[in-house]
Amino acid sequence: MKIRLFFILFCISLSSFAQKNQIDSLKQLLRNYKKTDTTKFLLYYDISRAYDDEDDKLSLKYADSALGIAPRLENANKWQAKVFYRKGQNYYQYFHYKESLYCYQKAMYFALKGKKTDELLGRIYHNTGLIYQYNDEYKKALGYHQKAFELFVKIKNEKLGLTALNSVGSCYTNLNDYKKALNCYFQVLKIAEIQNNELQMGLASGNIGLVFKRIGNFEKAYAYFEKAIAIYSKINDMPNLINTYHSYGAAKDSNNDQNGAIKLYEKGFKLAAKPEYENLKYDFINSLGIAYLAQKNYEKAITYLKESSDYYKENENKRKLSIANLYYAQALTEAPDDILKKNNINLSEKDNIAISLLKESVEINTELEIPENLMYDKELLAKIYEKKGDYKNALLEIKAFQNLKDSLAFSENREEAVKKEMQYNADKKEALAKAEIGKQKVIRNAIVAVSLIVLIAVVFLFLGFRKRQEIKVEQKEILLKAEISETELKALRAQMNPHFIFNALNSIADYINKNDAKSADYYLGKFAKLMRGILENSEEKEIPLSEELKMLEFYMDLESLRFKNKFNYDIKIADDINPENVFIPPLILQPFVENSILHGLAKKENDGKITIQINKTENLLKCTIEDNGIGRKNPNENLGKSYGVKLTKERIALFDKSKNSASGVFYTDLETGTRVELRLPLEEI
Repeated sequence: MKIRLFFILFCISLSSFAQKNQIDSLKQLLRNYKKTDTTKFLLYYDISRAYDDEDDKLSLKYADSALGIAPRLENANKWQAKVFYRKGQNYYQYFHYKESLYCYQKAMYFALKGKKTDELLGRIYHNTGLIYQYNDEYKKALGYHQKAFELFVKIKNEKLGLTALNSVGSCYTNLNDYKKALNCYFQVLKIAEIQNNELQMGLASGNIGLVFKRIGNFEKAYAYFEKAIAIYSKINDMPNLINTYHSYGAAKDSNNDQNGAIKLYEKGFKLAAKPEYENLKYDFINSLGIAYLAQKNYEKAITYLKESSDYYKENENKRKLSIANLYYAQALTEAPDDILKKNNINLSEKDNIAISLLKESVEINTELEIPENLMYDKELLAKIYEKKGDYKNALLEIKAFQNLKDSLAFSENREEAVKKEMQYNADKKEALAKAEIGKQKVIRNAIVAVSLIVLIAVVFLFLGFRKRQEIKVEQKEILLKAEISETELKALRAQMNPHFIFNALNSIADYINKNDAKSADYYLGKFAKLMRGILENSEEKEIPLSEELKMLEFYMDLESLRFKNKFNYDIKIADDINPENVFIPPLILQPFVENSILHGLAKKENDGKITIQINKTENLLKCTIEDNGIGRKNPNENLGKSYGVKLTKERIALFDKSKNSASGVFYTDLETGTRVELRLPLEEI
């Protein structure tokens, strides 16, 4: 009877059609089965699974019934882990992430105690990682996904291994480690194509598109998003298809193609119209509002952004609420009066409403520790306060932004220094422990036979010498890395000359005092964009050349404005260089441009010129900065101390050591002016 029932259960579980008939059949078997054993447990378990898409409450009810039997079965830990995993899946499917995480943690506890649970434990690790990803805790998520991947490799389950590796790549993407992310995704894509695993091909393609979008290579991003959409459409994977339309639209929006973005958002919105995709639907509503705002279609922007803001607030989705509030506030400050009246917004209160929305966003981003979003909140608050004539608060918001930037740069580098110090101490202790073990072995072996003393001594001395040489090499590498980190920390602190920041803020205050709101707003906008770029890129070891040149342009525009347009500039990039695909350390060129302006062009009356040329030769990127200033040899010019240039030379020297390249800084004194040539290791994707 037991064998016959197992056969029936197996046949039923294979069926993917006639869901109601399947449930009725399982219930009939349950009513007729009187024993309390593994078979009855599996009946409850399979009914719970069958109810997944029909009724979440009944699914949980039958899972709890299975859980009541599990402790009485052989290998009870395994069965209890299986049921808690089942409940976690159910809660996750219906977006109850807190309850889902609790169930996965219970499942993990029992699986670790049970026998033959490697695959189940790997699934639990992976799903736990997905919840931490949803909560933006990417470092925790990465740890669980890596554990899952290791287990799936151990049991040689390639299908699940690909899923876990895709998730590892997703975490690296969100941690801004794009090289590691792409390495994971291309591994998945290669294996999935060999196996003809279309789901994993779609996931890898979509994720590769996301990485290329983040680094600004939109052409490649579009190609991979379209590949993912074609795959998901073919296999009818609706959730992933909807998400890919949203990612594709976001890429178009980031590339200032709002019309293309809106078309993709509208396609995804239609697919997400079903109740089970409600949360995805409002993501499209919010994104449509942002796209329409960029097009200055304020009527649609206000309608969509208010709707998404209200939904996120009602459903306590704080992160998305902060984003909706930011753009809704921006729409209120920019929209014409007739549009605001049409949306029943009191004109005299629009600025106060926007400030209230932004303060709520500031509170959320402070609580969730999201400094990037907090920066945008502060920027818009400063503009609104300036528009209202509240210049005191406008300046306070700019200063808060600068403090936030300094704090982030210092904290990140201090944490990195502590990690390296801990690693150095650990390596040192390990080396000492190994040396002590070797010494004890010599003593024990010496007692065995006097005849072996010489041989053992020779072997020991040889091994000891070899180990000491290895330790010396390791220590040199660690010291070099620590020196690089220390130099990067100093460089981050000195990325902008303090006098420049002081003068910029004074200029803003001067324009405000003169009631020259237009100039103040222009100067403040340029300054904010430059500070934003510095803050965003200070997290990165390397950034695209295009981002470096963009920040350089902001800086030179500000300095040109401050020096009454005494000079202009020209940036030339060789045809064989794609600035989106070439990576260099952030703000590596700025100190030399600053030197040209302050010590070369500031003394000239007019017609100053800075020319920046970017070329490549073999494995080097050549960046040339040339000015027609007074030059270094002018006896009347006190060049002063250029701390930024000194630090940058140290950074380049350390890169040269770590990458074994012919990097360096080379000066040429011209008849009129100075030429500086930076040679950096060529890093291309």
